[in-house]
Amino acid sequence: MAKHILIVDDSKTVRNLVAFIMKKEGFKVTSAEDGLDGLEKLYSASEVDLIVSDVNMPRMDGLTFIKTVREQDAYKDIPIVVLSTEGQDK
Repeated sequence: MAKHILIVDDSKTVRNLVAFIMKKEGFKVTSAEDGLDGLEKLYSASEVDLIVSDVNMPRMDGLTFIKTVREQDAYKDIPIVVLSTEGQDK
């Protein structure tokens, strides 16, 4: 059975790109547009093996999303990768 990845990012372009790559590699992918949507998708999924999350998102940002996931015993051990397309000027 394919591993299941939850992608949480407010950028549709980033979600679609990451989903395309992961699906091509044989993963099952669920996408969410922000932290609140991510929690809803996580709670309704049978099992999630990895979460890829942006940091800056509307409604619920990535840090709050990650904190909420980590506070719940059922989800606290899911690996989380933080992915951001935001740059910083030097």
